[in-house]
Amino acid sequence: MATLDWDDVRIFLVLAEVRSYREAGRILERGVHNLRMRFEAFEQTLGRALFVRTHNGLVLTIEGAALRDQAEVMYNGARRLAASVANAKDQRRGVRIGCTEGLGSFWIVPRLLELVEKEKDITVYLNCEVAQQDVANLAVDFSIQFDPPSNPDLVVVRLCWLHVVLFASQEYVRKNGKPMSKAEIDNFNVLEISGAQIWSHALRLDEHTRPKDEFVRFGTNTASAQLIGVKRGGGLTAIPTYSETITTGLVHVAEDWLLTRDVWLVCNRQVMDQPQVRKCITYIRDVFSPARFPWFRKDYISPAEIRRFIEEHELQALFEGYSDYSHLPADPAYELPVDPILDAQVA
Repeated sequence: MATLDWDDVRIFLVLAEVRSYREAGRILERGVHNLRMRFEAFEQTLGRALFVRTHNGLVLTIEGAALRDQAEVMYNGARRLAASVANAKDQRRGVRIGCTEGLGSFWIVPRLLELVEKEKDITVYLNCEVAQQDVANLAVDFSIQFDPPSNPDLVVVRLCWLHVVLFASQEYVRKNGKPMSKAEIDNFNVLEISGAQIWSHALRLDEHTRPKDEFVRFGTNTASAQLIGVKRGGGLTAIPTYSETITTGLVHVAEDWLLTRDVWLVCNRQVMDQPQVRKCITYIRDVFSPARFPWFRKDYISPAEIRRFIEEHELQALFEGYSDYSHLPADPAYELPVDPILDAQVA
């Protein structure tokens, strides 16, 4: 019986997903030639062809498809075992939280810093990526994400809603005017953000009368670069309404354009009973509470209304990253339902 090298199995799984030696080499950080030679040696060891090479890329053979299904189960099991062993060795490894770069940098980081200051027994590692986090294999203990997974082994609960509108800097509007509707977008510069979990298609930039490349002159894949770009006068861009709580100098434009996203908390059941994880989940749910923060409610409120809310409740400290909202009442009408798993008492 052939002895499998787990590194070969990982190469096979990546090739099965991307169907290209070049792309697999980029992901695995290996040379294409060496990667190809290693995989062909793997096929010779197995005594079977796992792919058919076509002009459209690598296509799994029947035997390759069957091996992929078995390999995914074995590889994911091995990763879970490795994570469990690492956890047992290091009881103070901390709580690993995954989220998108925008929510992580601008909303979560200031609040988590306060949590670890108050809770001396908690250490947090925040992994900010646009791509979905691998909660199932314990790359993180739980994640905050826009697209809920279908894996039934994960605990999935709604955190809140995120409303996205179009902004431009005050200086850009002064120089170039203000688009009054989404139909006028192609008369202005557009700063586009794209990536996994980001619905860049929602702007329908390809449906305007002008060619897209004439008015989309700058693009990025990170929210931090996007925010710097719009504040420096890069043009119109789509960012969440809670931006009113973290920065100034932006103008809400084309007010008939609105995108609403669901925000989910996804947790691995294996870590649900760990006290540190429980504390972090409770804290995260509070800082995304629609009952406390109206910009996270299902019902949209405009940036102008958010500014009035900040002034009325003296929340200007949010601009500096502080989260002292203890005086802010929670409206019971917007409380989310109790979750039987997350809200269960741990013995």
